[in-house]
Amino acid sequence: MSTQATISIYSKIIDGTKGDHYPTKKELLNDLKDKGFKLGPRQFDRHLVVLRDEFGIAIEYDIFKKGYFINPEGKRDLDAFIKFLELMLSSNILIESFKDWKNAKDYISFESIGNLKGIEHLNLLLDAVKNKNLISFSHRSFESDDGVNYQIQPYLLKEYQNRWYIIGVVEGKKELRTFGIDRISDLKVLDENFIPNPKINPLKNFEHVIGLYYSDLDPEEVILSFTPQQGNYIRTLPLHHSQEILLDDDEEFRIKIFVVPNFELRQKILMLGDSVEVIEPVWFREEVIEEIRKGLKNYL
Repeated sequence: MSTQATISIYSKIIDGTKGDHYPTKKELLNDLKDKGFKLGPRQFDRHLVVLRDEFGIAIEYDIFKKGYFINPEGKRDLDAFIKFLELMLSSNILIESFKDWKNAKDYISFESIGNLKGIEHLNLLLDAVKNKNLISFSHRSFESDDGVNYQIQPYLLKEYQNRWYIIGVVEGKKELRTFGIDRISDLKVLDENFIPNPKINPLKNFEHVIGLYYSDLDPEEVILSFTPQQGNYIRTLPLHHSQEILLDDDEEFRIKIFVVPNFELRQKILMLGDSVEVIEPVWFREEVIEEIRKGLKNYL
């Protein structure tokens, strides 16, 4: 079985079990068969073992509900794993298109080629993070044309809005910093290793954050009201993994998310214009109103 087929099977098994309907093995196998993947019960069980042991996604059988479900512990990394599967599937699709690029190029449109800059560093950076190697590089900020040299302990690679970032601790400092890899040059992975600070957990820092900027603020419930039309997009492309639908009718689509109300969330809200309204918290609502007032002055 090809790697692409295996990835597709994992994706479909997860999709079939991530809800609250507890499908039986027969139902899951029939669904796979309908999608072109004929598996036997033992093959299915082996896939569940790999998902659990290799990827930390525990799909288990509930003897009372007589169906399969994703164990809550396995859901912790589910969003990231689904994103990873989507990237693998799209990569295989693009590889097939590459073989016939002369014809395919007329039917593929990319939003921007700028986002590809720096991706040649991804493998080196990932190895450095995994092996706990110090790295050095020159980084150019948007405010300056001159690069600044850094040596850092790399803790995490993060993707946001089709750009990649390396997050780590700069030599001589204690706090985490974020660097866009599209502005990195002269990257070197050093032979010297570092011992990670057990008090630093960037994944935990970003757990309740939309985007790149976290702070000492505690996460809180943010309630947003959308027009029904905009709700169609928010329903299928949630703002955050904590998203919970509070109201969904012909008049309003209302959600609740548990996040730190940061700069990126405010920017997302402002970009949606009159199709969204901040309901709670009141202080964040007032911040957004003030930003709208400032923007309006540019047109008066």
